[in-house]
Amino acid sequence: MKRLVFVLFAIVTSTSLTAQRFENPDYSIDLGVGIGNVSSAGIMFRKNFYLGAKKNIIISPGVRLGYATAQSADYISAPADITSEPKNVDTVAFGGTNIISTSLAINLGYQFNKKLALIFDIDLFGLSFGKEQNGTFRPGENSSVGTNPTWKQPTSGHTASPSGTNLLLVGDRDLGTLSSAIAFNYLVTDAISIRLGAGFLFTEYTTQNKLGAAANDRWRAKSIQGLIGASYHF
Repeated sequence: MKRLVFVLFAIVTSTSLTAQRFENPDYSIDLGVGIGNVSSAGIMFRKNFYLGAKKNIIISPGVRLGYATAQSADYISAPADITSEPKNVDTVAFGGTNIISTSLAINLGYQFNKKLALIFDIDLFGLSFGKEQNGTFRPGENSSVGTNPTWKQPTSGHTASPSGTNLLLVGDRDLGTLSSAIAFNYLVTDAISIRLGAGFLFTEYTTQNKLGAAANDRWRAKSIQGLIGASYHF
């Protein structure tokens, strides 16, 4: 993944050498890396619209291609009707995370001046896919006391795949793998900017078996990330 990030950054940087000057670029290509308990890399293409008397409010719909990875991670029960009652929450520990996602996204920004802007972006809906993972089930409080016999399945060897649908529904009602971030964007040249901020990543797997007292098959990991990135504007 490090090699891929380096190559993409080199392409963006070399392309800027022949770029013309634009006050408010029509399009942007963003490259970002998020570091957390589940890390990610992504590239986004977006169209920029400028609002307000000073054209300092930015709205940018776009398409993001992302990759989420971890060597190991704990995934808890995902559905909101389960997480609303902590006693119902179970855990599946996966040996790895490998999810590729593509989503439509929206960027909202405010330009303080020509150089500095604050940008918020969030995925809206899309698709995810990736390799199957094997997980170990760890029952929560209700599952441990046997309120539902489904928890008595073997704890290990549960196969799961990335949940296929990504959909922003707010909080634990969300489906699938979704990324959001808030960052300061600093214009280095008229075509290149760098970005520093914080990200929040939901990743989700669906197990073949329904597990626990709630007979659940959807499992989510939440990751707060440090975010670095660069953008090419044209």
